[in-house]
Amino acid sequence: MKRSKSCGRVVTTPILAVSYLLITIATRGIALEYSCSNCVAPACICPSTQPPGGLPPAETPQMILITFDDAVYGGRYDLIHQIVSNHWNPNGTPIQATFYINTDWCDYRQIQQLHAQGHEIAVHTMTHTTGTNTDVATWRREIYGARKALSDLAQIPIEEIVGFRAPHLNYNDASFQALADAGMEYDASVKERPGDLSPDGANYIWPYTLDNGLAQTATTGLAPTNVFPGLFEVPVYVL
Repeated sequence: MKRSKSCGRVVTTPILAVSYLLITIATRGIALEYSCSNCVAPACICPSTQPPGGLPPAETPQMILITFDDAVYGGRYDLIHQIVSNHWNPNGTPIQATFYINTDWCDYRQIQQLHAQGHEIAVHTMTHTTGTNTDVATWRREIYGARKALSDLAQIPIEEIVGFRAPHLNYNDASFQALADAGMEYDASVKERPGDLSPDGANYIWPYTLDNGLAQTATTGLAPTNVFPGLFEVPVYVL
């Protein structure tokens, strides 16, 4: 799976996601009847606990996905910098994170610095006011506007801003439609916990495409009622 710099493009098992976001709303959607029988890789990827490419699990290195939500400014940037600085991967490279940013209250110079340090900058809407009742026109304004603001004001090539997380993890069919319309590569809004598609904490599902709709149970948003070929879902792995 091809992705930008730091959001686990070749992700590994088990995967943990650490989020700055507190989950406050839980609503259950009605998903399509899910089947992945007509899915042919690499264009379409089924949800699976098996590492991609036939890698043996014992030989697949662990990858931890570190993510932060909301605005970047002042003291928050200093706190984040303490977390992501002076820590190193086994191969000597610095650790990297993904920042899902809503564009109000932001210091774009600091966002530019994070991008220059190799972190991924992704979209979290402009105003953080969307929810499960938001229509597609509003989602488009929120997603397109945030992407353009991050590109223009933080000087990040727009083609590198490819990921999205819904505020409060409140997604719906319209949010996925807006992502597909914008040519975004992935959504990271749907929680995945052991006992759902993932049998236990050592065997989480890998990211998969929404060619056949959402395979997971929608708990914080409304399950999409359409399919979105080629759009990846990167689950929010619950610890």
